[in-house]
Amino acid sequence: MKELDVPLMKSSLNDRIRISKNKKIKDKNTNLEKDTEYMASTDNKKSRSVLSPTHLVTNVEQCEGPEKEIAHDTTHETGEEIGEGVTRPTRGITCGKGARNAMKVSKKKLPLEFNIQMLRVVCQNDSSFMHMCGYILRTNCSLQYKDWRLVPNVDRTTLRHKLTTLFDIDVENSNVRKVIDSYMSRTWRGHRATLHAYFKEIGGEADPTKAKTTHPSDVKKEDWEYLCDM
Repeated sequence: MKELDVPLMKSSLNDRIRISKNKKIKDKNTNLEKDTEYMASTDNKKSRSVLSPTHLVTNVEQCEGPEKEIAHDTTHETGEEIGEGVTRPTRGITCGKGARNAMKVSKKKLPLEFNIQMLRVVCQNDSSFMHMCGYILRTNCSLQYKDWRLVPNVDRTTLRHKLTTLFDIDVENSNVRKVIDSYMSRTWRGHRATLHAYFKEIGGEADPTKAKTTHPSDVKKEDWEYLCDM
Protein backbone atom coordinates (compact mmCIF):
# COMPACT_ATOMS: atom_id res chain seq x y z
CA MET A 1 0.00 0.00 0.00
CA LYS A 2 1.27 3.39 -0.89
CA GLU A 3 2.06 5.85 1.88
CA LEU A 4 -0.28 8.38 0.19
CA ASP A 5 -3.23 6.06 0.70
CA VAL A 6 -2.80 5.90 4.48
CA PRO A 7 -3.98 9.47 5.35
CA LEU A 8 -6.79 9.11 2.85
CA MET A 9 -8.06 5.98 4.57
CA LYS A 10 -7.77 7.61 7.97
CA SER A 11 -9.69 10.63 6.70
CA SER A 12 -12.41 8.41 5.26
CA LEU A 13 -12.64 6.46 8.50
CA ASN A 14 -12.91 9.66 10.56
CA ASP A 15 -15.67 10.92 8.28
CA ARG A 16 -17.65 7.72 8.77
CA ILE A 17 -17.19 7.91 12.54
CA ARG A 18 -18.29 11.56 12.56
CA ILE A 19 -21.34 10.81 10.41
CA SER A 20 -22.25 7.89 12.67
CA LYS A 21 -21.99 10.07 15.79
CA ASN A 22 -24.07 12.84 14.20
CA LYS A 23 -26.73 10.30 13.25
CA LYS A 24 -26.86 8.96 16.81
CA ILE A 25 -27.18 12.50 18.20
CA LYS A 26 -29.93 13.29 15.69
CA ASP A 27 -31.81 10.09 16.56
CA LYS A 28 -31.45 10.86 20.26
CA ASN A 29 -32.84 14.40 19.74
CA THR A 30 -35.71 13.02 17.68
CA ASN A 31 -36.59 10.53 20.43
CA LEU A 32 -36.33 13.27 23.03
CA GLU A 33 -38.74 15.46 21.06
CA LYS A 34 -41.18 12.56 20.76
CA ASP A 35 -40.94 11.88 24.50
CA THR A 36 -41.53 15.58 25.23
CA GLU A 37 -44.58 15.69 22.96
CA TYR A 38 -45.95 12.54 24.59
CA MET A 39 -45.44 13.93 28.09
CA ALA A 40 -47.09 17.22 27.11
CA SER A 41 -50.02 15.33 25.62
CA THR A 42 -50.32 13.20 28.77
CA ASP A 43 -50.18 16.29 31.02
CA ASN A 44 -52.94 17.96 28.98
CA LYS A 45 -55.11 14.88 29.30
CA LYS A 46 -54.49 14.75 33.05
CA SER A 47 -55.28 18.46 33.34
CA ARG A 48 -58.54 18.01 31.49
CA SER A 49 -59.48 15.03 33.64
CA VAL A 50 -58.90 17.07 36.84
CA LEU A 51 -60.74 20.15 35.66
CA SER A 52 -63.53 18.28 33.93
CA PRO A 53 -64.49 15.17 35.87
CA THR A 54 -67.91 13.67 35.42
CA HIS A 55 -70.49 16.36 36.02
CA LEU A 56 -73.75 15.85 37.78
CA VAL A 57 -76.51 17.65 35.88
CA THR A 58 -79.55 17.91 38.10
CA ASN A 59 -81.98 18.89 35.37
CA VAL A 60 -82.48 17.85 31.77
CA GLU A 61 -81.59 21.18 30.18
CA GLN A 62 -78.09 22.66 30.10
CA CYS A 63 -77.41 25.92 31.87
CA GLU A 64 -79.14 28.57 29.84
CA GLY A 65 -80.63 31.91 30.68
CA PRO A 66 -80.22 35.68 30.34
CA GLU A 67 -76.58 36.38 31.21
CA LYS A 68 -77.14 40.11 31.55
CA GLU A 69 -79.76 39.59 34.22
CA ILE A 70 -77.51 37.31 36.27
CA ALA A 71 -74.48 39.55 35.93
CA HIS A 72 -76.14 42.09 38.24
CA ASP A 73 -77.10 39.60 40.89
CA THR A 74 -76.57 41.69 44.01
CA THR A 75 -77.88 44.93 45.41
CA HIS A 76 -76.25 47.19 47.95
CA GLU A 77 -77.59 49.65 50.47
CA THR A 78 -75.56 52.43 51.99
CA GLY A 79 -74.77 52.20 55.67
CA GLU A 80 -75.96 54.42 58.47
CA GLU A 81 -73.48 56.92 59.88
CA ILE A 82 -73.02 56.40 63.63
CA GLY A 83 -70.31 58.97 64.21
CA GLU A 84 -66.54 59.37 63.99
CA GLY A 85 -66.42 58.10 60.44
CA VAL A 86 -67.87 54.72 61.38
CA THR A 87 -70.76 53.36 59.35
CA ARG A 88 -73.23 50.83 60.67
CA PRO A 89 -73.93 48.23 57.96
CA THR A 90 -77.65 48.06 57.23
CA ARG A 91 -78.12 45.15 54.87
CA GLY A 92 -74.95 44.63 52.87
CA ILE A 93 -75.23 42.29 49.88
CA THR A 94 -78.68 40.79 49.47
CA CYS A 95 -80.02 38.10 47.21
CA GLY A 96 -79.85 39.54 43.69
CA LYS A 97 -82.89 40.70 41.84
CA GLY A 98 -81.05 39.62 38.69
CA ALA A 99 -81.44 35.92 39.46
CA ARG A 100 -85.13 36.30 40.28
CA ASN A 101 -85.71 38.36 37.15
CA ALA A 102 -83.93 35.71 35.11
CA MET A 103 -86.28 33.10 36.52
CA LYS A 104 -89.29 35.26 35.66
CA VAL A 105 -88.06 35.80 32.11
CA SER A 106 -87.44 32.10 31.51
CA LYS A 107 -90.61 31.21 33.43
CA LYS A 108 -88.81 28.36 35.15
CA LYS A 109 -86.30 27.75 37.90
CA LEU A 110 -82.64 28.35 37.11
CA PRO A 111 -80.73 25.20 36.09
CA LEU A 112 -77.46 24.25 37.75
CA GLU A 113 -74.62 21.92 36.82
CA PHE A 114 -72.25 20.61 39.47
CA ASN A 115 -68.66 19.43 39.51
CA ILE A 116 -68.80 17.00 42.40
CA GLN A 117 -65.05 16.50 42.73
CA MET A 118 -64.42 20.25 42.99
CA LEU A 119 -67.64 20.90 44.96
CA ARG A 120 -68.50 23.74 42.61
CA VAL A 121 -71.35 24.97 40.46
CA VAL A 122 -69.87 25.01 36.96
CA CYS A 123 -72.31 27.04 34.90
CA GLN A 124 -73.15 30.72 34.51
CA ASN A 125 -75.52 30.64 37.48
CA ASP A 126 -72.62 30.12 39.88
CA SER A 127 -72.64 33.68 41.26
CA SER A 128 -76.42 33.65 41.66
CA PHE A 129 -76.20 30.43 43.63
CA MET A 130 -73.43 31.77 45.88
CA HIS A 131 -75.30 35.01 46.64
CA MET A 132 -78.51 33.11 47.36
CA CYS A 133 -76.64 30.89 49.84
CA GLY A 134 -75.35 34.01 51.60
CA TYR A 135 -78.77 35.63 51.65
CA ILE A 136 -80.41 32.52 53.12
CA LEU A 137 -77.79 32.26 55.86
CA ARG A 138 -77.96 35.93 56.84
CA THR A 139 -81.73 36.05 57.03
CA ASN A 140 -82.63 32.61 58.38
CA CYS A 141 -79.82 31.14 60.45
CA SER A 142 -78.60 31.88 63.95
CA LEU A 143 -74.97 32.99 64.17
CA GLN A 144 -74.45 31.29 67.50
CA TYR A 145 -72.44 28.48 65.96
CA LYS A 146 -68.73 28.65 65.26
CA ASP A 147 -69.00 26.70 62.02
CA TRP A 148 -71.65 25.75 59.46
CA ARG A 149 -71.06 22.08 60.28
CA LEU A 150 -72.17 22.74 63.86
CA VAL A 151 -75.58 24.01 62.76
CA PRO A 152 -78.15 21.30 63.65
CA ASN A 153 -78.93 19.05 60.71
CA VAL A 154 -82.64 19.83 60.86
CA ASP A 155 -81.86 23.53 60.40
CA ARG A 156 -79.40 22.88 57.58
CA THR A 157 -82.02 20.77 55.80
CA THR A 158 -84.52 23.63 56.00
CA LEU A 159 -81.99 26.12 54.64
CA ARG A 160 -81.04 23.84 51.75
CA HIS A 161 -84.68 23.50 50.73
CA LYS A 162 -85.00 27.29 50.49
CA LEU A 163 -82.65 27.12 47.49
CA THR A 164 -85.30 25.20 45.54
CA THR A 165 -87.47 28.31 45.31
CA LEU A 166 -85.02 29.70 42.76
CA PHE A 167 -82.97 26.77 41.45
CA ASP A 168 -83.89 23.50 39.77
CA ILE A 169 -81.97 21.15 42.06
CA ASP A 170 -82.56 17.97 44.05
CA VAL A 171 -81.47 18.78 47.59
CA GLU A 172 -82.13 15.17 48.62
CA ASN A 173 -79.22 14.03 46.46
CA SER A 174 -76.20 13.43 48.70
CA ASN A 175 -73.73 14.81 46.13
CA VAL A 176 -75.78 17.96 45.67
CA ARG A 177 -75.89 18.42 49.44
CA LYS A 178 -72.09 18.26 49.54
CA VAL A 179 -71.85 21.11 47.04
CA ILE A 180 -74.48 23.16 48.88
CA ASP A 181 -72.72 22.65 52.21
CA SER A 182 -69.43 23.71 50.65
CA TYR A 183 -70.97 27.01 49.50
CA MET A 184 -72.81 27.51 52.76
CA SER A 185 -69.62 26.95 54.74
CA ARG A 186 -67.70 29.51 52.68
CA THR A 187 -70.40 32.17 52.85
CA TRP A 188 -70.78 31.48 56.59
CA ARG A 189 -67.09 32.18 57.18
CA GLY A 190 -67.21 35.23 54.93
CA HIS A 191 -70.21 36.70 56.75
CA ARG A 192 -68.63 36.20 60.17
CA ALA A 193 -65.37 37.73 58.91
CA THR A 194 -67.27 40.81 57.72
CA LEU A 195 -68.98 41.17 61.09
CA HIS A 196 -65.69 40.75 62.93
CA ALA A 197 -64.13 43.50 60.80
CA TYR A 198 -67.03 45.79 61.73
CA PHE A 199 -66.62 44.82 65.40
CA LYS A 200 -62.96 45.90 65.30
CA GLU A 201 -63.83 49.08 63.38
CA ILE A 202 -66.18 50.30 66.11
CA GLY A 203 -63.63 49.58 68.84
CA GLY A 204 -65.15 46.33 70.02
CA GLU A 205 -61.80 44.85 71.01
CA ALA A 206 -61.26 47.66 73.50
CA ASP A 207 -64.87 47.92 74.69
CA PRO A 208 -67.08 44.91 73.79
CA THR A 209 -69.93 46.22 75.93
CA LYS A 210 -70.15 49.41 73.91
CA ALA A 211 -69.93 47.46 70.67
CA LYS A 212 -73.04 45.51 71.64
CA THR A 213 -75.11 48.69 71.40
CA THR A 214 -74.31 49.22 67.71
CA HIS A 215 -75.19 45.90 66.12
CA PRO A 216 -75.78 45.70 62.35
CA SER A 217 -79.43 46.00 61.44
CA ASP A 218 -79.46 42.67 59.59
CA VAL A 219 -78.14 40.77 62.63
CA LYS A 220 -80.32 39.80 65.56
CA LYS A 221 -79.41 41.50 68.81
CA GLU A 222 -78.83 38.22 70.63
CA ASP A 223 -76.60 36.94 67.82
CA TRP A 224 -74.54 40.13 67.84
CA GLU A 225 -74.08 40.00 71.60
CA TYR A 226 -72.97 36.38 71.30
CA LEU A 227 -70.37 37.34 68.70
CA CYS A 228 -69.14 40.27 70.80
CA ASP A 229 -68.59 37.95 73.77
CA MET A 230 -66.55 35.43 71.80
